[in-house]
Amino acid sequence: PEATSPGMAQLTLRLSTEASEPSHPSHEFFRLRYDAIRRIIFEAVVRLKERGAMPESADADAIASIVYASWDGLRAQWMHDRSVDVRANMEDLLTHLGLSAPRPERGSDLAVPDSSQK
Repeated sequence: PEATSPGMAQLTLRLSTEASEPSHPSHEFFRLRYDAIRRIIFEAVVRLKERGAMPESADADAIASIVYASWDGLRAQWMHDRSVDVRANMEDLLTHLGLSAPRPERGSDLAVPDSSQK
């Protein structure tokens, strides 16, 4: 819903921040969500390293955290400035890291906002 609904993007970011408190009812949901997405990125980096497409010295944990932080940060920027193209920026980052950018269906939980959704 984030790609088609600015309100959902705002709500998701607001809730994820509030849920950083362990006593928050959504804390476990967001912890599991972050873990799952970081794991997907981590596994992609490991596969690239195994194929020799990424240096052996690449830290899969660090890359997963950086990619996820970039996505979160770009979404926050998009909320303040709808000209920020989250999708294009993430595709550029992933391409330069040697990772392929997934193309989730519109409306899925992994869809990211793009600048055409104003």
